Amino acid sequence: MSKVTYIAIYHPKELSNVLDLLRIAKRTSSKLLIVPRTLEVSCSTINDEACIDVTLEELQRLLAKCTNIVLETNGLEILPIDLCNANCIAIVLGAEDYGIPGYVLERIPNRYLYRIPMGIPSASYNVVSSLVMLLTDLHFLCSSTLSQASNDSPYLRGTL
Repeated sequence: MSKVTYIAIYHPKELSNVLDLLRIAKRTSSKLLIVPRTLEVSCSTINDEACIDVTLEELQRLLAKCTNIVLETNGLEILPIDLCNANCIAIVLGAEDYGIPGYVLERIPNRYLYRIPMGIPSASYNVVSSLVMLLTDLHFLCSSTLSQASNDSPYLRGTL
């Protein structure tokens, strides 16, 4: 399965969400990138090497070599299968109260817009819960891809 290299959030509002995102980033051996809105909700207040404050320009440069999944309320509900072969995956989250502005979204290269399937189209989930749902979807997508590849293997079918 592909490794999630970065979890990025644009202008987080709640420090508690940032701390939860950091826990998930560390658990997945990822780096948490924050484009801070204020110093109070930034990596500088946390003091952890897995958390890095970046400018929008630095974020754009770091994400240039990655396949980027952007959680958006108007995205698609299906992750493309080729994500499982990516060398670098970044997950980009928006501010809890206003998401990711269009001008910021346009600056994120190699992006897939992804929407957590919901019964009400305009509804939204907590940013941390959304990340966990996306990571779960990504895990199942890539696990089933590996499983299918294994089932197609002549070694398992005994045709050698």
